[in-house]
Amino acid sequence: MKTRPTLSPGRDNETTQQTVELLAAASAAAAEDGIWLDVIRKMDEVYNDLLH
Repeated sequence: MKTRPTLSPGRDNETTQQTVELLAAASAAAAEDGIWLDVIRKMDEVYNDLLH
């Protein structure tokens, strides 16, 4: 069975926390970008339908 390594107190924990926060923010931004791309695709479909 694998166990998680224990973190030493101090700067390593701060760096790890900042890394986790940055990764979470990047994931949220990527998800938001994906939503906007879906909206733009749908708008393009509707616009093309209006032209025909």
